[in-house]
Amino acid sequence: LCLTTGMALAGHPELPVNLNSAGDFVILAKSGITNVPISNITGDMGVSPILSPAITGFALIMDSSGEFSTSAQVNGRIYAPDYMDPTPAKMTAAISDMETAYTNAAGRTIPDSINEGAVAGDDRDIGGLTFNPGLHKWSTGVQVSTNVFLDAQGDPGAVFIFQIEGNLTVASGQQVILAGGAQAGNIFWQVAGGSGAVIGTTAHFEGILLTATKIDVLTGASFNGKLLAQTAVNLQQNTIVNANALDAYTLTYTAEPGGTIDGDSPQIVLEGEDGTEVTAVPDPGFFFVQWSDGSTDNPRTDTNVQEDITVEAEFAEIIIPYTLTYTAGPGGSILGISPQTVNEGADGSPVTPVPDPGFTFLQWSDGSTDSPRTDTNVQADITVEASFVADPAECGILVTLGAIVENDLSGVFAPTGEEPTYSVTSSDPAIMTASITAEERLRTEALLPGDVTITVQATYPTAPGQVVEFDINVVGHPTTVSAVFPPHEPWNPRFTREITIRNDDLCPAVGIRLLFSDLEEGIVVENQTGFAPAPDGRVAIEMAFDFAPGESIDLTVVYLATGAFRPDEHPPTVEIQYILADAPRPADGDGGPNIERIEILPDGRVFLEFTSVPGTVYLIDYMNNFPNGEWRTVALELLAGSNRTQWIDHGPPATMPIEGARVYRVRVQAP
Repeated sequence: LCLTTGMALAGHPELPVNLNSAGDFVILAKSGITNVPISNITGDMGVSPILSPAITGFALIMDSSGEFSTSAQVNGRIYAPDYMDPTPAKMTAAISDMETAYTNAAGRTIPDSINEGAVAGDDRDIGGLTFNPGLHKWSTGVQVSTNVFLDAQGDPGAVFIFQIEGNLTVASGQQVILAGGAQAGNIFWQVAGGSGAVIGTTAHFEGILLTATKIDVLTGASFNGKLLAQTAVNLQQNTIVNANALDAYTLTYTAEPGGTIDGDSPQIVLEGEDGTEVTAVPDPGFFFVQWSDGSTDNPRTDTNVQEDITVEAEFAEIIIPYTLTYTAGPGGSILGISPQTVNEGADGSPVTPVPDPGFTFLQWSDGSTDSPRTDTNVQADITVEASFVADPAECGILVTLGAIVENDLSGVFAPTGEEPTYSVTSSDPAIMTASITAEERLRTEALLPGDVTITVQATYPTAPGQVVEFDINVVGHPTTVSAVFPPHEPWNPRFTREITIRNDDLCPAVGIRLLFSDLEEGIVVENQTGFAPAPDGRVAIEMAFDFAPGESIDLTVVYLATGAFRPDEHPPTVEIQYILADAPRPADGDGGPNIERIEILPDGRVFLEFTSVPGTVYLIDYMNNFPNGEWRTVALELLAGSNRTQWIDHGPPATMPIEGARVYRVRVQAP
């Protein structure tokens, strides 16, 4: 047979070869799989009855289940019959199904072509030919000396079966090229020869290869399909991609009287893929009602198709039309048809308010919050607008106003082996300044509340430069709503000061810190936290609690007047700061934990609470006549049972008069 057109025709459609469980594998062999690294395999591999040592060149890693192994070269699982159950039975079934599939492909009759190609010794050379779907048979071996083409003629579900009684050899650098929608999963090469199939170096092959013996894929060749061999599969630095047969479905759209269809109909779509858009177009005086399957989408696009679809567009005559107009305010847009023309009593089509990035849909101007919105049983024109609101600000790294921080840059950038030089910029120097110190540390100073981005550039002698950005929110101080001294008994040396503050920042805090200055001689802050001052030397009170934006809190400061001055007549200056989640806290002078809470009970006893580590033993020290007294240690040792420990001082000042303040500190007992 001589074809001057270079095309092998076909006229007998074939059904796909059913691989059953063998189809779960991209590579399946009975006597071994060898590999010269590095290959890139997508899909599962397996051998049987040969055991796992016959899989070489992949550096197998056994899974903890023992049922399969993995490899850095395989995007999938690797199975062998010496792995844990149920793998042995799985592999026995897969090999049996592979042999059955081979027999099925070899047993197909009524070929569409026989011994196509030029004579090449004992073989036939099909290089340069184009094959259409169908069964093609050779009583010899087959060579591919130049590219060969498989044309499905627009049918993605078309099946190609190649029966080869000899060997299959693809020359180096040559390709099997698909056209007309042909799919690798619907192409079956059955090779009966004793030498099996050889895919030459850098060649590219498409289809499911079923061989009676071995398959050799030489250096750099690529394969889209499956390698199913009844002896061995040998790889050399190959790229193998799994391909399964896909069903094709027909999408048919028609229109009843009153309209037409705009778009492709019928369409042929592969299983799981999407169709193209079609629109039901009403004639003048008519409106689109729905599709015969109940859908009101118009235009319509069927997605993830799993079956044939046949639907008809339904139209109705317009009697009294109304107009539905949907618009969007700032911060968003409308998805859907606007304006729409709807017959009296009919339903509109859905419209959806789509917020821009950083915004959230609030409501329609008529008060509705439906999203999407469909107006039903329309009796009048409708004109509404969607409104949107900006999302709350996102807090970056929180920094207290006035903080001066130096950060080490040595661990910020990826190592290059070279010494960098740094440069830094602030997006708003009025909010925060940034500079590089002589020790190549990042120094920042918070000047005003607000959001700022600090950008640090690392430059290397030869390596590419690197850039790191820090989004920072500089938080101010809480707003003092009120600060008053309640009426005071003349005989009582203790004074209270009631302060109400409010979190006016956009970001939350984990507590507040009160810093005292302008303390006249003899005025002592009795409920100060521990003995140590704040880092800048001022007396401090710290309170830990969740302080949300907009929340208010009442504070009580207890002063002790031991001299000539009264705190209500000479009030100390109080600066109130947020405590942030990652902000440093002043440490006690002896390195112990901070006392989080201290109260003087009505009977004169003192209540303490501090953060603790369960199982740790703590000691409590006290000092009378602060700051001139001596530290004494309470005889009782406290064993912490949780992360918070409480203690009540039953001794002075309840039982003995003292001069000056009594202060406390907590220490961890040395092991």
